[in-house]
This record gives sequence, C-alpha cells and structure tokens, in this order.
Amino acid sequence: MGVNIPHLLITLVGFYFLYLLCKKYFKTMGGFFITFSIVAFNLELVENLVMIRVYAVLPTLALMSLYFAQMLVGQYAQLSPRQRIGIASFFVVLIWFHVYGIVILGCTMLFAILEKWREPDVQRVLKDILRLLTVVFVVAMPLWCYSVFGPHLSYEQETFVHRKINTFDYIPNPLVTILGFLKSIFGNLIGYKGLYFLLFGMLIPVFLPYRRRLRDIAFFLILVVLPIQLMLQGVLQCGYWFVQRQFLWVVPLFALFLGSVWEALLLTFSQLILILSRKKRSRC
Repeated sequence: MGVNIPHLLITLVGFYFLYLLCKKYFKTMGGFFITFSIVAFNLELVENLVMIRVYAVLPTLALMSLYFAQMLVGQYAQLSPRQRIGIASFFVVLIWFHVYGIVILGCTMLFAILEKWREPDVQRVLKDILRLLTVVFVVAMPLWCYSVFGPHLSYEQETFVHRKINTFDYIPNPLVTILGFLKSIFGNLIGYKGLYFLLFGMLIPVFLPYRRRLRDIAFFLILVVLPIQLMLQGVLQCGYWFVQRQFLWVVPLFALFLGSVWEALLLTFSQLILILSRKKRSRC
C-alpha cells in the first residue's frame, strides 16, 4: 500500500491546483462543488490511482500546466527571472515525463495566449514568452523525439497489425456510430453515472448568452476536444488501441468547463429572480 503514497501526494497537489483554478474562474460555491465532484467521483481516475499507473499523474500535470501557462502569459512582466526559470523547468519535465506532455503544454499554452490576446500587455511580451518556450523545446525535444521516433520494444505498427489490434476495440468507431463514440468519450470524462446529468451543461453556451460564453467555448474546444482529437489521430497512425486512460488528464479540465457553464446558468437564474422580485416590490 505504501507504493501508492507518491501518487496520492501528487493527487493532493492536483486538487490544490484545481482549487487555485476554480478560485480564479468561479464566483460561487456551485462552480467549485460541480468541478470537485466530477474529479473526485471519476472512477477511471480512482482506478488508475489505485493501480499506480503513470496516467494518474497526468491530470495533476495538466492542471499545473494550465496554471503556469496562465501565469506566464498574464503576469510575465511581474515574474522574477527565478520564477520564469522555474516555470520553464516545469515545462521541460512535463515534456520528458510522458509522450503526451507536448500535447498538454501545447494546448494549455494556446488557450492561455488566446484568453489574454486582446490585452495589450500580452502582445508586448509575446516575443519574450515565445523566446522562453523556444529554450524549453530546444532542451526537451531531443529526448522526446528519441522516445517517440527511436527504437521501441513491440511498439511498431507492424507488431500491432500482427497482433490484430483494432484501434476501436474499447471505444466505438465514430465513423460507424458517432453517438456511441460520443457517449463513450463523455461518459468516461464524467466517470460516474450519478453525474451524467451534468453533461447537459454542454448545451448552455449554445443557447444562453452570458459574459464569458466565448471563453467557455474556446476552453472546451482547445482543452477538451483538441487533445482528444490529437490523441486519437496518434493511435490511428501507429495502430494502437484508443482507450480511456489516454485522455484521462482531460477530466479535470472538462470538470472546470462544466463547473463554469453551470455556474453561468445559476447566476443567470439568480439575477432573473432578483429582477422579478424588485419589479414585484416596485408594484407594491
């Protein structure tokens, strides 16, 4: 049981960074509650944690990557050289830790830049940020490229073909049944049947105009849809299985998205009730 301790500690770190991100995005306890509930009750996350799999660490790294990417973009001028070096070092470790590290860093940095793109300060320091990221890639990419394109043990496409592996043995093929594919993807992102009703929150940005609507849509497309699409494309090229653990790190980001859209709905209803009560008082 003691072997689980490092993963448990890393998970606690992940909850801390999840709290920091919730604190930044949410105004009510509703957003906090929905987000933490999805992450805490996701059975796939719990299973990988108990099995001591490397994938259990990726959700924490994804949350840290988003937090530090936003810090780098939003507060670059205020960061000390030591802080910038620390963030750059974390990005290098992220890329080295797992092949998906480059996807995690790329998606979180893209969202962080687009989120603040209209602010003049970001455009002024963008060259400095790109210069720092260039150093990160120069240091990290040689080992990453070797791990991906170098020799592997039984991880060649011919091996998978010989073993008669079908990419969609575990998740339905979207070209055959798009509904089954979507149900499997989003069911695993929620990870607990009792919370499936929260998936209706994905329709809120479509029908409800609210202030942070475009940001939520961009968050969903860049930090949920894009990573899953990239990982699916990767396994299709190598002929490996497409399985839940490959997009496990997207779970807390998806939880943040659902927490945000449901909070927007709750705030809209509360404002509507407040307006109606004021009108009623004025009539009296």
